[in-house]
Amino acid sequence: LNYISPLTNILLPSHFTNSGNKNIKSFYLRAFDLAEKLNLSHKILLQSNSVELSVGQKQRIAIIRSIINNPKLILADEPTSALDEDNKKKFLKLLLNICEYQKIGLLMVSHDKSIEQYFDAKVQIDTLNKDK
Repeated sequence: LNYISPLTNILLPSHFTNSGNKNIKSFYLRAFDLAEKLNLSHKILLQSNSVELSVGQKQRIAIIRSIINNPKLILADEPTSALDEDNKKKFLKLLLNICEYQKIGLLMVSHDKSIEQYFDAKVQIDTLNKDK
């Protein structure tokens, strides 16, 4: 959401949990820790709005938002598409480590064949053209 700060974007899901208001400090600490691991500075998180962030920065903010509440399953649609090679590797390593450690299932859709090496299983879906 461009009209709120990156940190508020990240913390938004925590307001919808039973423990959101009780553990807000732990959510803040987790947000800053995850941001650091994805090369997002505290200064970026504390900007007044998100409108001036790059596409890659916005995508990393969205990644942190998706894991801030420790979900049981993550459905990821092209999560690395706007990341450079270095940040893509860091993101995949972080995401997969978090998923393994916290026992989170991950279903990812991507056109990027270079990330196949990070996954135990893959399914390729070919579209059929009925006109041919």
